[in-house]
Amino acid sequence: MYSECRHIKSNGCKCQPPALRGAAYCYFHRRLHRMQHARKAGPVAAEPNSDAALDLPVIEDGAAIQLALTQILQDLGAKRLDPRRAGQLLYGLQIASQILRRPDVNLYSRYVQTVTTGSDGEELGPQQFVCDEDDDCGSCPNSQSCTHRDDEDDD
Repeated sequence: MYSECRHIKSNGCKCQPPALRGAAYCYFHRRLHRMQHARKAGPVAAEPNSDAALDLPVIEDGAAIQLALTQILQDLGAKRLDPRRAGQLLYGLQIASQILRRPDVNLYSRYVQTVTTGSDGEELGPQQFVCDEDDDCGSCPNSQSCTHRDDEDDD
């Protein structure tokens, strides 16, 4: 049995790979959250009208690309972003969108419906456990809430 990653993606779905032992996130999202905390804690070297502090979402799905595109276009329209830099960012988003061209099959059951706030203020998806087929449901402390529980054991 393992716990799923509790990261919530830009599209509102929870990441589903296994979380690292003793952690709330999978390997990728643990590194991502650490980098974001380090960036926020570090000194900001940007001038008031500089676009150096542009904080785009992590490009992990189509919704994140759409959010980043909206932010870049709004900053460009408000003259907070240099047109040359905006062009470079838009080109990067174009590449990302080509990589993510496969259809986004989001089932409503995957969307996060409850959010927990962690000790560091981060929003976490619900904690869910996944069992292997050979796990003994009778000795599992999470057997009542497990979606993989074998109902034949109740008879």
